[in-house]
Amino acid sequence: EARRALPAGAYIPFGGGSRVCIGKRFGQLVVKAVATILLQQMRPQLVRGHRLRIAKVPTLSPAGGLRMVRGPRGAQ
Repeated sequence: EARRALPAGAYIPFGGGSRVCIGKRFGQLVVKAVATILLQQMRPQLVRGHRLRIAKVPTLSPAGGLRMVRGPRGAQ
């Protein structure tokens, strides 16, 4: 049933059900660890002149993407 609800070509990176990828939890842990290290060393900032717009589709997310640059951690 749930598989029929997915659009054709849907991206499901770890599969699902009884055939879910055995590396799923490890992959998620690696992404969290890398994000933690990066955010400790830098400060993300919106690109100058980029205006943040919010899309309200099932959850709040940036409409049209989120253009950012990285700056040093202590920068304002």
